[in-house]
Amino acid sequence: MSDGQRCVEILSGVHATIVQLEGEIDIGSATDFKEALLRSIDGGARRLVVDATRVTFMDSSGLSVLIVGERRLRPLGGSLAIACGETVRRLLRMSGLQDSFSLYPDRDAALQAALGAPGSAAAPALPDAP
Repeated sequence: MSDGQRCVEILSGVHATIVQLEGEIDIGSATDFKEALLRSIDGGARRLVVDATRVTFMDSSGLSVLIVGERRLRPLGGSLAIACGETVRRLLRMSGLQDSFSLYPDRDAALQAALGAPGSAAAPALPDAP
């Protein structure tokens, strides 16, 4: 985010950590996103939700952070659930990575899946657009 506004907020809970994103995730703000995500993982978080429902723009820098987070969590037995709207979903689809992540339409669905709540296997992942 080039205007200097805060774009990343960490909401840590007992069972899951939420990385809330807002605004533009670009080369200028991706560093903050990456630092927050990796700090959470290094601090012991294994169930992470990236709430990107308020993201208005994301470039390949933000996508790279998602990939780094997924790759860091996988060998630790962790999970990364992404709540996102069409902006992020379109980027993932264009890059061919939509099937590499667990995508959900909102934070509640992503959190339910991350926590392994009953019925979370059936939590609605985002469908592909026509």
